[in-house]
Amino acid sequence: MVTTGVKWLDAERTIICISLAGQWTINDFNSTINQGKAMVEQARHAVYVIVDYTHSGLPPLGIIWHMRRAVAITPSNVKLAVSVTHNTLIYNIIETVTRVYTPKHFDIVVVRTMAEALALIDADRAISGSAQQR
Repeated sequence: MVTTGVKWLDAERTIICISLAGQWTINDFNSTINQGKAMVEQARHAVYVIVDYTHSGLPPLGIIWHMRRAVAITPSNVKLAVSVTHNTLIYNIIETVTRVYTPKHFDIVVVRTMAEALALIDADRAISGSAQQR
């Protein structure tokens, strides 16, 4: 079963979560990325993005090009993107995309759990002095 989705994790709309679970396709990936992009563009403040691959199957063939596109179209108000996965293949793909297509205005980090992702965002907020801590 494929489960994909995009939702805000906080009432202030500063953290968005893109979820890819099951055996998702390139169309599923592009659809959720486009939906997330539209939601982030509506915000007039910095946004943190979490891409959750925790319950993901193997990524589809050719996904690297689409991940590159996702990096290229990321709105300028994205402060940090955190991918959550324990899958070594997905981890290596994200690391490769990040090294080859280095984002200009935001960082991409890969962690193993959602708790680590949220802690990383809280730490970034503490450093930058953001008042919007969870």
